[in-house]
Amino acid sequence: MKLGVLSLALTTALLASAGVGPANAKEAKVTTLLTTQKVYSANAPEVGAIRDWITKHSPEYQPLLKGGVVTVKRTGPAGSSSMATASQGPGGPPVPLPASGLPGETFEVTQTYPNGGYETWIYVWGLQDIPSGLGDWQLQSYKFDRGKGEVPNNLPEP
Repeated sequence: MKLGVLSLALTTALLASAGVGPANAKEAKVTTLLTTQKVYSANAPEVGAIRDWITKHSPEYQPLLKGGVVTVKRTGPAGSSSMATASQGPGGPPVPLPASGLPGETFEVTQTYPNGGYETWIYVWGLQDIPSGLGDWQLQSYKFDRGKGEVPNNLPEP
């Protein structure tokens, strides 16, 4: 019993002298993210601008079909000026579409069709030239699902 108590006391003393303990623990950095979202009907005037933005930023993955409901989401640090701009206005975010962002900020567009099909583009703001701070929206992910039931004639084959 004395050996167990002595061992515990020595271990505690060694840890204390090594500086291990709550006083030296690193503080966790907490970042609050803000997501803004807006849904546009298939015939909303903003849909054309959204499709043009996608074509400009990822010409190899242009929207395949017209006529779907479009959902636009933007996620970034809550305190950033770009997210404050994205959430302003009575019409809601995020049109006009973002020309710039902060490293790690995401911009997602999903177009869903009545037959259950969808297209999703996810972009991440990344720095191309770190010293100058220049960056661009880079396509991170593209997903396409034909859906079921009636498939429009202009839908590409899988």
